[in-house]
Amino acid sequence: MSASVEIEQVNAIETTRPVEIGEAREFHFFGGSPFGQFQRAIDMQAVRGRLYGAFPSSIELASSTDRAALRWFVKALGMQPLHDQFLFLWIALEILCDASSVKVEQRYRSPRCGHEIANCPKCGMTTSILLRGDTLKAFIASFGVSDEDVRRLWKFRQMIHGAIRFAPGTGEELGPLTQILRAVVAAALKGRLGFPADEPPQISMTGLTIHPSLSLGGTRVISVDDLDPLVA
Repeated sequence: MSASVEIEQVNAIETTRPVEIGEAREFHFFGGSPFGQFQRAIDMQAVRGRLYGAFPSSIELASSTDRAALRWFVKALGMQPLHDQFLFLWIALEILCDASSVKVEQRYRSPRCGHEIANCPKCGMTTSILLRGDTLKAFIASFGVSDEDVRRLWKFRQMIHGAIRFAPGTGEELGPLTQILRAVVAAALKGRLGFPADEPPQISMTGLTIHPSLSLGGTRVISVDDLDPLVA
Protein backbone atom coordinates (compact mmCIF):
# COMPACT_ATOMS: atom_id res chain seq x y z
CA MET A 1 0.00 0.00 0.00
CA SER A 2 3.10 2.26 0.07
CA ALA A 3 2.26 3.54 3.54
CA SER A 4 3.82 2.95 6.94
CA VAL A 5 1.69 0.90 9.30
CA GLU A 6 1.11 2.85 12.51
CA ILE A 7 0.14 1.23 15.80
CA GLU A 8 -2.86 3.15 17.14
CA GLN A 9 -3.50 1.10 20.30
CA VAL A 10 -1.75 -1.61 22.28
CA ASN A 11 -3.54 -3.89 24.73
CA ALA A 12 -1.21 -6.22 26.62
CA ILE A 13 -2.10 -8.72 29.32
CA GLU A 14 0.12 -11.11 31.25
CA THR A 15 -0.67 -14.73 30.32
CA THR A 16 2.16 -16.76 31.81
CA ARG A 17 1.11 -20.41 31.93
CA PRO A 18 -0.67 -22.06 33.64
CA VAL A 19 -3.53 -19.66 32.95
CA GLU A 20 -7.30 -20.08 33.01
CA ILE A 21 -10.35 -18.12 31.86
CA GLY A 22 -11.67 -15.94 34.67
CA GLU A 23 -8.28 -15.60 36.37
CA ALA A 24 -7.20 -12.03 37.27
CA ARG A 25 -3.97 -10.91 35.58
CA GLU A 26 -2.10 -7.63 35.13
CA PHE A 27 -2.70 -5.63 31.94
CA HIS A 28 -1.66 -2.38 30.22
CA PHE A 29 -3.66 -0.50 27.64
CA PHE A 30 -1.79 2.13 25.59
CA GLY A 31 -3.62 4.83 23.64
CA GLY A 32 -1.01 5.03 20.91
CA SER A 33 2.26 3.24 20.33
CA PRO A 34 4.69 3.22 23.28
CA PHE A 35 7.44 1.85 21.08
CA GLY A 36 10.42 3.59 19.50
CA GLN A 37 9.76 3.34 15.76
CA PHE A 38 8.16 6.79 15.85
CA GLN A 39 9.69 7.99 19.11
CA ARG A 40 8.03 11.13 20.42
CA ALA A 41 8.24 13.44 23.42
CA ILE A 42 6.46 16.51 24.78
CA ASP A 43 8.58 19.15 26.50
CA MET A 44 7.31 20.14 29.93
CA GLN A 45 10.10 22.42 31.15
CA ALA A 46 12.63 22.95 28.36
CA VAL A 47 10.61 25.43 26.26
CA ARG A 48 9.22 28.66 27.67
CA GLY A 49 7.28 30.83 25.26
CA ARG A 50 5.07 33.87 25.68
CA LEU A 51 1.89 33.67 27.73
CA TYR A 52 0.01 35.31 24.86
CA GLY A 53 1.09 34.96 21.26
CA ALA A 54 1.51 38.12 19.20
CA PHE A 55 2.83 38.73 15.72
CA PRO A 56 5.72 41.21 15.52
CA SER A 57 4.94 44.51 13.82
CA SER A 58 7.60 43.71 11.25
CA ILE A 59 10.52 41.36 10.79
CA GLU A 60 13.13 41.74 8.11
CA LEU A 61 14.56 38.53 6.70
CA ALA A 62 16.68 39.94 3.93
CA SER A 63 19.20 37.10 4.21
CA SER A 64 18.36 33.88 2.38
CA THR A 65 20.48 32.11 5.00
CA ASP A 66 18.27 33.35 7.83
CA ARG A 67 15.12 32.42 5.92
CA ALA A 68 16.40 28.91 5.22
CA ALA A 69 17.53 28.28 8.81
CA LEU A 70 14.24 29.60 10.21
CA ARG A 71 12.26 27.48 7.76
CA TRP A 72 14.00 24.26 8.88
CA PHE A 73 13.62 25.25 12.53
CA VAL A 74 9.87 25.74 12.10
CA LYS A 75 9.63 22.42 10.23
CA ALA A 76 11.30 20.74 13.22
CA LEU A 77 8.76 22.31 15.58
CA GLY A 78 5.95 20.85 13.47
CA MET A 79 7.27 17.27 13.57
CA GLN A 80 6.21 14.73 16.20
CA PRO A 81 8.83 11.97 15.66
CA LEU A 82 12.07 12.93 17.39
CA HIS A 83 14.13 11.50 14.51
CA ASP A 84 12.58 14.06 12.15
CA GLN A 85 13.08 16.88 14.63
CA PHE A 86 16.75 15.99 15.05
CA LEU A 87 17.38 15.85 11.29
CA PHE A 88 15.62 19.16 10.53
CA LEU A 89 17.35 20.90 13.43
CA TRP A 90 20.71 19.63 12.22
CA ILE A 91 20.07 21.06 8.75
CA ALA A 92 19.31 24.43 10.35
CA LEU A 93 22.47 24.07 12.46
CA GLU A 94 24.69 23.54 9.43
CA ILE A 95 23.19 26.55 7.66
CA LEU A 96 23.79 28.75 10.71
CA CYS A 97 27.29 27.36 11.22
CA ASP A 98 28.29 28.17 7.62
CA ALA A 99 27.10 31.75 8.15
CA SER A 100 29.03 32.17 11.39
CA SER A 101 32.61 33.23 12.00
CA VAL A 102 33.49 29.86 13.55
CA LYS A 103 36.01 28.11 11.34
CA VAL A 104 38.41 25.28 12.13
CA GLU A 105 41.10 24.93 9.49
CA GLN A 106 44.16 22.76 9.07
CA ARG A 107 47.20 23.10 6.87
CA TYR A 108 48.32 20.23 4.72
CA ARG A 109 50.56 17.64 6.36
CA SER A 110 52.62 15.17 4.41
CA PRO A 111 51.23 11.68 5.00
CA ARG A 112 54.74 10.25 4.72
CA CYS A 113 56.79 12.43 7.08
CA GLY A 114 54.07 14.37 8.92
CA HIS A 115 55.62 17.78 8.22
CA GLU A 116 53.26 20.72 7.76
CA ILE A 117 53.33 22.46 4.39
CA ALA A 118 51.81 25.90 4.90
CA ASN A 119 51.93 27.05 1.27
CA CYS A 120 52.05 25.48 -2.14
CA PRO A 121 55.75 25.36 -3.22
CA LYS A 122 54.80 26.39 -6.78
CA CYS A 123 52.09 29.08 -6.49
CA GLY A 124 52.45 30.09 -2.86
CA MET A 125 48.74 29.68 -2.04
CA THR A 126 47.85 28.49 1.44
CA THR A 127 47.16 24.79 1.88
CA SER A 128 44.65 25.39 4.69
CA ILE A 129 41.35 23.56 4.31
CA LEU A 130 38.16 23.78 6.35
CA LEU A 131 37.55 20.85 8.66
CA ARG A 132 33.77 20.72 8.45
CA GLY A 133 33.17 18.21 11.22
CA ASP A 134 35.45 20.02 13.68
CA THR A 135 33.90 23.36 12.68
CA LEU A 136 30.39 22.10 13.48
CA LYS A 137 31.58 20.72 16.80
CA ALA A 138 33.25 24.03 17.67
CA PHE A 139 30.07 25.92 16.70
CA ILE A 140 27.96 23.76 19.03
CA ALA A 141 30.50 24.13 21.84
CA SER A 142 30.42 27.93 21.48
CA PHE A 143 26.91 27.85 23.00
CA GLY A 144 28.11 26.25 26.21
CA VAL A 145 27.55 22.60 25.28
CA SER A 146 29.92 20.25 27.09
CA ASP A 147 32.56 18.28 25.21
CA GLU A 148 30.79 15.03 26.07
CA ASP A 149 27.44 16.27 24.74
CA VAL A 150 29.14 17.57 21.59
CA ARG A 151 30.62 14.11 21.08
CA ARG A 152 27.21 12.46 21.62
CA LEU A 153 25.50 14.86 19.21
CA TRP A 154 28.09 14.23 16.52
CA LYS A 155 27.84 10.49 17.00
CA PHE A 156 24.05 10.59 16.69
CA ARG A 157 24.30 12.82 13.65
CA GLN A 158 25.75 9.82 11.85
CA MET A 159 22.24 8.34 11.59
CA ILE A 160 22.10 10.42 8.40
CA HIS A 161 24.57 7.88 6.98
CA GLY A 162 22.72 4.89 8.45
CA ALA A 163 25.28 4.39 11.22
CA ILE A 164 22.68 4.37 14.04
CA ARG A 165 20.84 1.05 14.04
CA PHE A 166 18.34 1.95 16.79
CA ALA A 167 18.73 -1.27 18.68
CA PRO A 168 16.88 -1.53 22.01
CA GLY A 169 18.11 1.30 24.21
CA THR A 170 19.75 3.28 21.39
CA GLY A 171 16.87 5.73 21.12
CA GLU A 172 17.01 6.69 24.79
CA GLU A 173 19.56 9.39 23.96
CA LEU A 174 17.46 10.89 21.19
CA GLY A 175 15.16 12.96 23.42
CA PRO A 176 17.87 14.67 25.51
CA LEU A 177 20.08 15.26 22.46
CA THR A 178 17.21 16.80 20.49
CA GLN A 179 16.62 19.19 23.40
CA ILE A 180 20.25 20.30 23.32
CA LEU A 181 20.22 20.71 19.55
CA ARG A 182 16.96 22.70 19.64
CA ALA A 183 18.41 25.04 22.26
CA VAL A 184 21.56 25.66 20.21
CA VAL A 185 19.67 26.34 16.97
CA ALA A 186 17.20 28.63 18.74
CA ALA A 187 20.01 30.62 20.37
CA ALA A 188 21.87 30.93 17.05
CA LEU A 189 18.68 32.04 15.28
CA LYS A 190 17.87 34.65 17.92
CA GLY A 191 21.37 36.02 17.55
CA ARG A 192 21.04 36.23 13.77
CA LEU A 193 17.58 37.85 13.94
CA GLY A 194 18.48 40.30 16.69
CA PHE A 195 16.14 38.86 19.33
CA PRO A 196 17.27 39.51 22.95
CA ALA A 197 18.55 36.32 24.57
CA ASP A 198 16.46 36.88 27.71
CA GLU A 199 13.15 37.16 25.83
CA PRO A 200 10.90 34.26 24.75
CA PRO A 201 11.18 31.80 23.30
CA GLN A 202 13.66 30.53 25.89
CA ILE A 203 14.79 26.99 25.25
CA SER A 204 16.97 25.23 27.79
CA MET A 205 19.18 22.24 27.11
CA THR A 206 17.63 20.12 29.86
CA GLY A 207 14.15 19.66 31.24
CA LEU A 208 11.37 17.21 31.89
CA THR A 209 9.69 15.53 28.92
CA ILE A 210 6.86 13.02 28.79
CA HIS A 211 5.80 10.50 26.17
CA PRO A 212 2.46 11.51 24.60
CA SER A 213 1.14 7.95 24.66
CA LEU A 214 -0.96 7.62 27.82
CA SER A 215 -1.60 4.22 29.34
CA LEU A 216 -3.98 2.52 31.75
CA GLY A 217 -2.81 -0.33 33.93
CA GLY A 218 -4.18 -2.67 36.55
CA THR A 219 -5.73 -6.11 36.65
CA ARG A 220 -8.60 -7.66 34.77
CA VAL A 221 -10.12 -11.06 34.17
CA ILE A 222 -8.70 -13.35 31.49
CA SER A 223 -11.24 -13.89 28.68
CA VAL A 224 -11.56 -16.47 25.92
CA ASP A 225 -10.29 -13.91 23.38
CA ASP A 226 -7.08 -13.52 25.40
CA LEU A 227 -6.30 -17.24 25.18
CA ASP A 228 -7.40 -17.96 21.61
CA PRO A 229 -4.14 -16.63 20.06
CA LEU A 230 -2.13 -18.87 22.39
CA VAL A 231 -4.13 -21.92 21.37
CA ALA A 232 -3.76 -21.06 17.69
